[in-house]
Amino acid sequence: MTVTMIQIPELFFSIDGEPLRECVVCTRPLLRSGVRYLIERAFVGDEPIFEYAICFDCQEGMSNDVSPESTQRVEAHFEERVDVEARRHRLPSPTQKEVAPWLEQCFLTKTNQRDCRSYAIYAECEGAWMQLGDLPLMLSDRGMQDLERLLSKKTRESRDDFVDRHLGMPPEMKRDPSAPSFLLV
Repeated sequence: MTVTMIQIPELFFSIDGEPLRECVVCTRPLLRSGVRYLIERAFVGDEPIFEYAICFDCQEGMSNDVSPESTQRVEAHFEERVDVEARRHRLPSPTQKEVAPWLEQCFLTKTNQRDCRSYAIYAECEGAWMQLGDLPLMLSDRGMQDLERLLSKKTRESRDDFVDRHLGMPPEMKRDPSAPSFLLV
C-alpha cells in the first residue's frame, strides 16, 4: 500500500486552532521530524469534547494494559465488518490530499457523520504531517458503543484511568452512554 503524507489539516488541530504539540502522557514534543503519534478528537455534534495526541511509544505502553481477550474480540470485530481494501478503492486517491471523504462514514458501521449524535476522528501523524493510509478514520457513537461492549473489565478500567489522568472529562460525559469514549485498542 502506498502511503501519502499531507500537512495535518486544521480539523485535527486543538480547540485553540493550533496543532497538538505534545504527547498527552509523556509531554514529548510531537512536531519534530520523525516523531510518530496518533491524534483522537471526539465530538458531540460539531462541538469538540476532548482531543489529545499520544506518541507511539506511550501508545504501545498503554496497549500492554489491554487484555488479550479485548484485543482478540476487537480485532475479530474489525475483520468481520471492515474491508480495508474496498475502503481504499472507494476513497479518492491519496494524491488528491482531501481528507473529508476519509471521515464522512463510520469505519465500522458506515453511518454518515452527519447522522451521528457523537463521533471521534483518528489520525496517524509524523511531525507536522498526517498519513493517508488506513487512517484517518471516523467512528460513530454506535461504532464506539459496539466496541465498548467487547472490552473486558480490566481494559475498561485502564481506559477510564487514562481518561481521568489525562483528559479531564466531566463526570456527566463519562456517564453518558452516547458520549464518545476513548479506545485503548
